Amino acid sequence: MRSVALASIAGLLAGVGLVFLLEKLNNTYRSHTDIEAKSGLAVLGSIPHVGRRRRLGKLMDKVTTESDPALSEAVRNLRTSVFYSNIDQPPKVIMLTSSVPAEGKTTTAMLLAIASQQMERSAIIVDCDFRRRTLGSLFEFDADRPGLLGVLEGSSPVSEAVYREPKSGVHVLAREGAHMQNNSADIFASKRFKKMIEELRVRYDLVIIDTPPVLAVSDARILAQVADAVVYLVRWNKTPQEAVTEGLRVLASVHAKVAGVVLSFVNHRQSTNYYIDKRYYRLKKQKA
Repeated sequence: MRSVALASIAGLLAGVGLVFLLEKLNNTYRSHTDIEAKSGLAVLGSIPHVGRRRRLGKLMDKVTTESDPALSEAVRNLRTSVFYSNIDQPPKVIMLTSSVPAEGKTTTAMLLAIASQQMERSAIIVDCDFRRRTLGSLFEFDADRPGLLGVLEGSSPVSEAVYREPKSGVHVLAREGAHMQNNSADIFASKRFKKMIEELRVRYDLVIIDTPPVLAVSDARILAQVADAVVYLVRWNKTPQEAVTEGLRVLASVHAKVAGVVLSFVNHRQSTNYYIDKRYYRLKKQKA
């Protein structure tokens, strides 16, 4: 019995020690206070993880119908934070980017656009990720439908190239055609692109630019020049801190106006041990 007791205590101590070691070695962000202290930027909000198999269309339905209180509250919080990131000159052109792929940029762009529509402010998403046609593949565009490139080439007016999502009313300007690798940086640096953004600025209350990751290609650095504010996404408990630091350094080198950080894919059940935003938990308890 003594041996069993000693073995149990030793196992417990070893387990506790392993947990503390893993915590010490963890090189990601899991709290607002941690990322604010190390990046020097404010956390604009946190978007909860809603399941690996959740499609963007279903996610949009949840926000539109407000059937998921925690998600709806998170999106409203983000919307307010972005609009008031500059009280004197509220941003109209907002760019969403991140360090690496799969950090929720397109999803957050759609959610932010829907929240803007619910606030009776017109919004449009400009799909500037030419390497991954997430928005283009989400909606069933006609094969001959004009898009972003048609507007820039002068062969199509903006009014014909914009797609209106029927459920949310959000407008999307996506690139037509298949996979594209070359010349995107030249396109975004062109006078025609800047002129188009200025036209959209007049037409809409909010223009959201969805971009590739900062560390992948140079596109985000170029696109940052036309944005009033840059929202930087960091995947909770996933993105390495060094990648965030380097991505923010790259944006700082081109004097990008980074408004703050958004933690994405936050697992609120696991994050109860960290300071995230406990309003979500209170909200869930009230709805239960």
